[in-house]
Amino acid sequence: MEITLEMWRAENYHDFFMASNDESLRANMSDTFPKTLDECKQIVNAFSQSTNTTEYVRAIKIDKQIIGCIAAFFESGMYRKNAEIAYWLKADYRGRGIMPNAIKLLAQELFSVFDLHRIWARPFELNRASHRALEKAGFSYEGLLKQDVIKDGIYLNSVIYALIKD
Repeated sequence: MEITLEMWRAENYHDFFMASNDESLRANMSDTFPKTLDECKQIVNAFSQSTNTTEYVRAIKIDKQIIGCIAAFFESGMYRKNAEIAYWLKADYRGRGIMPNAIKLLAQELFSVFDLHRIWARPFELNRASHRALEKAGFSYEGLLKQDVIKDGIYLNSVIYALIKD
């Protein structure tokens, strides 16, 4: 089972929708995460036209099948050597060690292609699966951010994990 990270193509919007159409996934995503087929079409179209200057978004594939998404969002100014990552997997692929490997692949690409020093992620405190994936990918826990997220009108804590370039 080989994991690959590939640029999104506009015609992959239905694959995005089918892989992400999951309430348990949405519980751990921002309120703006696409929910409808049309919203998925719009976001995948934008991904497919990305110039990799502000974001680097890839489809996670196994055996040519899209099973998730992983992205880096580049910072600017005095934070320009940093990128925040976000990621998700289709429900039936979770818990198999795929995401830590996808995170490692992305980190390797980011450090080799872009002038970055630090990659970080900010999962919700209660999203323990995301914490484990980051830890298995070599990221270190940096701290708790109390009530820094508002989701569905409720304040939630998040945590910070980071990986520093060797």
